[in-house]
Amino acid sequence: MKQTIYQFVNSHLDEHGRFTATDLCDDRYATIPRPLGSEDAFHYTMGNLPNPNSASVLLKLLQAYMQEPTTQQRSRLYNELKGMAFAEYCDPFIEALDQNDINAVAYDLARRFFYNADGREQVKFAILIFGMYGMEKICHQNQELWQDLLRIAHCEEFTFAFLYACRITNFNPQNAIWELIHCTSGWGKVFSITDCHCRDEEERLWLLQNGPDIDVEYPPLSVKFIRETHLEELVAQPLSYENYKNAIFIVGNYLVMLNHFPAEVIEEQFNISDIHLNKLLTCLLDQAEAHVSKPEDVLDLISYVTTLQDLCKEQNHMQLTFNQCQEQIAACEKIIYSKDWQPEIDSDLIKDDKLDYQLCNLAVELDIDVWPRLFDFWLAHPDETPLFPYLLSYEGEGRSERVLRQIEADLPRYCVEQNDLMVPLRYLNTHPGQSDAIICAALESIFDLPRGIACGIIDDWGQEFITPAIRHSLIKARQLSNNEVVTARIDSLLAGKHFDIGKFLNKRK
Repeated sequence: MKQTIYQFVNSHLDEHGRFTATDLCDDRYATIPRPLGSEDAFHYTMGNLPNPNSASVLLKLLQAYMQEPTTQQRSRLYNELKGMAFAEYCDPFIEALDQNDINAVAYDLARRFFYNADGREQVKFAILIFGMYGMEKICHQNQELWQDLLRIAHCEEFTFAFLYACRITNFNPQNAIWELIHCTSGWGKVFSITDCHCRDEEERLWLLQNGPDIDVEYPPLSVKFIRETHLEELVAQPLSYENYKNAIFIVGNYLVMLNHFPAEVIEEQFNISDIHLNKLLTCLLDQAEAHVSKPEDVLDLISYVTTLQDLCKEQNHMQLTFNQCQEQIAACEKIIYSKDWQPEIDSDLIKDDKLDYQLCNLAVELDIDVWPRLFDFWLAHPDETPLFPYLLSYEGEGRSERVLRQIEADLPRYCVEQNDLMVPLRYLNTHPGQSDAIICAALESIFDLPRGIACGIIDDWGQEFITPAIRHSLIKARQLSNNEVVTARIDSLLAGKHFDIGKFLNKRK
């Protein structure tokens, strides 16, 4: 008998309420790791259009069940939910369904799916129905069910669905939301922080010090941090080093958001008119002079310079004029170049047969050539795979080619761990045909992740780069693959076609 999602989640919560498993018992893609909640996050945070067709199908099936609550009707709805993405259909679904339609039959169906389903999407659908019924009503009238709903939201695959269900009736349970913030670290934490309100100074300080510690990247969360922590007021006063670093991180993410999200999306979704970026930067950089002493602190300011230069290049003056950008760049560079880092890099880059990666980063950013030293160190320490990004970042003089040839000469070493070939593969994505051997090794890997990435690279390169060796490895990869997406990618490549993820997902339904 299959374990239900409810049972699985409850059996994997530790004493602090943290979900300890990396996937769920129904995960068809477990051979390729992905953060829990990432599918819903992708749809809901990237501004993807909702799927009214999926919502319409589910609505008709739910209504059919409410009119005739048979096992057959329930099975049809249950099976239809397989392969759906909650965030795709939730908005159009609640718009089309009247709250008054949620009768005892629908409520009992939600309970059945919530406690007995062995698939995640059926559980999320149940939470949505509870949301239409009224999460506040459940909280006040059925504490046992409320606690079960909150407990399953500790697993970050369900945090968004729980919070979304609360939002349907404008229920904002801050105690529950703060509980979720404390026991999540990825997309669940992102969505919980999005819905939180700091009720006092203690919570504001906690959010500043612990909020940015998140396992996934979502720059727009910086808007919430700036508002909820009252960051503009905080940076006007002397900060501890810890609080300075967190403030630097938050404002850095805010700059990334300005660079990478369309202006119309920012204006529509985040309304940043009350955030005074120039003032924030000026206050932060005033404090930077007292706090910048280590390479990592200088790297923070170098990243500021890069993002500010990008704003100028793109003529993005949503928050800063061109002159303000230039003034802030000059202020950053004054601190960056107040010390000559070359002597420290020369003396401390490699000490006691260990490499200082922060100095490595700094050398790259300051255009100090340390490649020969890094390459020699790698030859002496071939398992030092974190060196790959640095070794492959220096173009010219045949340097990258030397690195690729050395990897090829020692390929068995780099096929033992799942992630060892990730950096070389990323490099090859923009350098077509430079190493068939590495591509073939990834295709024939014991792991589906490098195999899938290699397939994507070949797809990007084009059919003309499929050599006999790569074709042979693709055939072998087809036999080795334990992941249906990777298998579908391989089939497309062997058939001479471009892989269409949209068509694949539709077929899967």
